Amino acid sequence: MGCQSGVPLEGCSDDGLWCNGEEHCDEALDQCYADNVPCGEDQFCDEENEECIDVLPIFADGFESGSTNNWS
Repeated sequence: MGCQSGVPLEGCSDDGLWCNGEEHCDEALDQCYADNVPCGEDQFCDEENEECIDVLPIFADGFESGSTNNWS
C-alpha cells in the first residue's frame, strides 16, 4: 500500500527521532521521508533532550570567544 496523503499520513509512522523532523509521504515515490530539521544552521541538535543548542563559532586563533592568545 505504501504511503498515502492525508492527515495523518497513512503508512508513515514516526521514526522516533526528534532531530530529523516530521515524517512525510512522497506519493510519487510511494515512500516516507523525514525533513524540516528543527535546528538552525548554527545549532547542534541534541536528540536525547530534544532541543537545539547554539554552537559558538571557532575563530582563527582557536578560541570560541575570539579572544587573543596572551600566553607569555
